[in-house]
Amino acid sequence: MKAHLLLILICFCLFLTAQDEKHESSALILIYDASGSMWGQIDGASKNEIASAVVTATVANLPQDQKIGLVAYGHRSKGDCKDVEFLAPTNNTDKSKISASLKAIKPLGKTPLAYSATLVIDKLKADKSKATIILLTDGIESCDGNLCEVVRKAKEAGIEFKLHIIGFGLEDGATESLLCAAKEGEGEYFDAADASSLGAMLQRATSATVDIPNGNFTVFAIKNGKPIDAYIRAFPKSRDEKEVAARTYADTAHIYLAPGEWDIEVKPLEQSDVKATTLTNV
Repeated sequence: MKAHLLLILICFCLFLTAQDEKHESSALILIYDASGSMWGQIDGASKNEIASAVVTATVANLPQDQKIGLVAYGHRSKGDCKDVEFLAPTNNTDKSKISASLKAIKPLGKTPLAYSATLVIDKLKADKSKATIILLTDGIESCDGNLCEVVRKAKEAGIEFKLHIIGFGLEDGATESLLCAAKEGEGEYFDAADASSLGAMLQRATSATVDIPNGNFTVFAIKNGKPIDAYIRAFPKSRDEKEVAARTYADTAHIYLAPGEWDIEVKPLEQSDVKATTLTNV
């Protein structure tokens, strides 16, 4: 029996009004995993060493006036679930502060994801500001917190943020709670297995900010009547726009495509003999 791939693409039309006023970009806030497991090795180097170098390089390529905050957890105490600290404030524009802080980190403790997110979200609430939060972690919650619930309640309270989560070297089957939190945070979950893929995922996360409108295209892939994990790439016809990518994780992917013509490629990620499907001039 031949396998059939059905791509469902829904376009939500957005009416965009040109604005002459240039608005200041909102902050990026990185929550960095400094738990003991970051001493784990990938290609002969510790995950902390790799992540620190890749984050530093990514930050160096951000616009000069980009505000970038840094929060670390697990870097001061081995068993303290409240070991979370702002190493750079949310209004920081000094990139060297980020690189110096990362260089000084010595992984040690636990993984309080929910508490870390709570501190960042409470800061946004107190400041009445918005931000793109990027959580970089090599593991799941280890302090009995519920990250997905924290994010859900914050959104219900009207706090404005987007949460992206990058799982770095996570084991198979350890992503369910992280997928939930990213979805509730109107962001994306990204898998990274090495330095190269981590750099690519950080690039995507820092580009898909809270300042960009929510997705106006919804993509859902089905094979033989069942939802499948698929990788989505959208290629702009205009040189003024950048390629957009997302992953369905056997669910629904939301992407924002600026006005204009795009080619959209959908490729099944699960073992399959189905070739990629491409829609042109969308």
